[in-house]
Amino acid sequence: METPTFAVLLLVASLLYVPSIWRTFLHNRKLRSIPAVGPSGTLTSYIGAIRLFFHSQEMVQEGYNKFHGSLFKIPTLTSWTIVATGGKLIDEIRRSPDDVLSASEAIREMLYTELTIGPEHMDDPFHVEVIKRPLTKNIGARLADVQDEIMMAFKDFIPATESEWTRITAYPTIMDIVVILIGWN
Repeated sequence: METPTFAVLLLVASLLYVPSIWRTFLHNRKLRSIPAVGPSGTLTSYIGAIRLFFHSQEMVQEGYNKFHGSLFKIPTLTSWTIVATGGKLIDEIRRSPDDVLSASEAIREMLYTELTIGPEHMDDPFHVEVIKRPLTKNIGARLADVQDEIMMAFKDFIPATESEWTRITAYPTIMDIVVILIGWN
């Protein structure tokens, strides 16, 4: 490829990428007041993001030890994860209305749900109300019974032996266990 043609292609590619860089810069600027675990520069934060792959538990513990009772941020390859520590902050987050802090939007952003499970599950989030209300309402009183049922289902579908591996096909086995647990009252 000739040098002028390459230079033009590089310029065009850079211009296409600039809005993304600008958006990242503005977002990072909003988060500047929150302390970071590891490097926090626009480019150097990628070092911390790579470190997160191999040492995530240590990074979270480091942030907790340094910033307990406040917020801290941990870099990922695409954004920052903000961690709140201390009962006061966690209670404040828990009490925030959905138009201020939305669990649905956080899930959509973190799990790329449009790509992974499809937009229809986020556009009609019936499952959220099931989990928030009837499923979790009495879970504390019934947890021991549910645990017993899970143990029985695993014994039935995944028989363990002392000395050798048990071969199963994961997806159908898990679905069988889920069906039994859903039917459990």
